[in-house]
Amino acid sequence: KGVLRILGSSSSLAFNNQTLIGDSTGRLEVEGVAHGPQNLILTNITLAILGDMADTQDINLGGTGKLELYASSALNNGVYAFSDITIGNGATLRLVSSDNRDLDYVNDRGVELHITNNLTVASGGKIDASGTGYAPIGVTGVGPGAGQNMTSGGFQVGGGGAGYGGVGQSSAGSGGISYGSFTNPVDLGSAGGGGHHYVAYPGGPGGGAIHLIVDGTLTVNGEISADAGIKPN
Repeated sequence: KGVLRILGSSSSLAFNNQTLIGDSTGRLEVEGVAHGPQNLILTNITLAILGDMADTQDINLGGTGKLELYASSALNNGVYAFSDITIGNGATLRLVSSDNRDLDYVNDRGVELHITNNLTVASGGKIDASGTGYAPIGVTGVGPGAGQNMTSGGFQVGGGGAGYGGVGQSSAGSGGISYGSFTNPVDLGSAGGGGHHYVAYPGGPGGGAIHLIVDGTLTVNGEISADAGIKPN
């Protein structure tokens, strides 16, 4: 397993090969601008764009290929544009939301992906923003609808589930409040309250936000997911 990271938002990486092939363990991360070919095929490799991607218009993800786009980018404010993206069986387009951790929830955002032609998710393929919403701080839930902790005798004994379009599930602690829109969900998901099993542990992070603008045809035979993350054991 290897990771190559191109550091600095002013950096750039140019690659001319139309196909990047790995062994399903390699990862290439670019903080600046990645200049690729017009048509790019990613097979059994992860390409993480933390900055921006230029020149590439058509992307095909095959095998266990993964493309990660980050909303935290200061180069494009989390807005990416391509002509066509095809996500094959076993491949993933990962859209990572941005939470700047300042508790001012109105300035956080998900990735906005603009496709001028077609976006295709084959059976077994996935567009995923799960677990990229608000993460807990310590054992305390974060977000507008964070699950609440319950303590007894100064010790944490459990927490409630996060809310979003409805109130979160109450358990040992109260569930989070309802917020956001059921029909136009643009807000990030909140973290659940912390739990306790011999020791206190944090709740799971909320789901991210996905904003797709497809001028042509959106075909989904696979999955689009923005579920909450899994809490630690």
